Amino acid sequence: MLCDPRCGCVCEERQPGGTVQVDLAELLRRGSCATRGVPAEAVPPEIPDGAGSPTFNEESLLAKQKSHELCHEPHQVRAGEEGEEERRQQEAMNHHARLQSIAVFLKKHGFSGINVPKRGCFRKTFALHKAAELADVATTTLLLAEGADVSLRNSSGRTAADVAKKIDNCGSHAAVFNLLVEAPKPCPP
Repeated sequence: MLCDPRCGCVCEERQPGGTVQVDLAELLRRGSCATRGVPAEAVPPEIPDGAGSPTFNEESLLAKQKSHELCHEPHQVRAGEEGEEERRQQEAMNHHARLQSIAVFLKKHGFSGINVPKRGCFRKTFALHKAAELADVATTTLLLAEGADVSLRNSSGRTAADVAKKIDNCGSHAAVFNLLVEAPKPCPP
């Protein structure tokens, strides 16, 4: 039976009485651990074709287990690396999706950047202020995650939290207000 399809090693099967049956001919035919850089003393001796599969005692089993462990160490490391790479790719995809969502919001409302003011006739406002005005919790969260500055003030001298508090009607903007109040303040230059 195969223990790991990537390796091709043939695992031993424990027989009654504590002996182990190993098909060494099959093990060698598939490219045993001996061909994967495992020390020679850890690999059982080669069996000539047609000799069958001998039964080994516990000492031989220990040598085989050592061989098996040495063979599988690189696979375990690669599996961990593959998982880490998968996680990084997922994070990158999530980050890309967040940026796209923010870009759509910025374009829809006429902003050229997260902390770049939109200027009008004697007025200026920021994307975070607009998200607060709209009580848009999702966009507010995304903007904060991407570095929106909660301390920026619009042309009326209000922060985004001030805007949410002023517009709030029976808790309509409470969730956005709480996000903005709890958000970390930027360090002064």
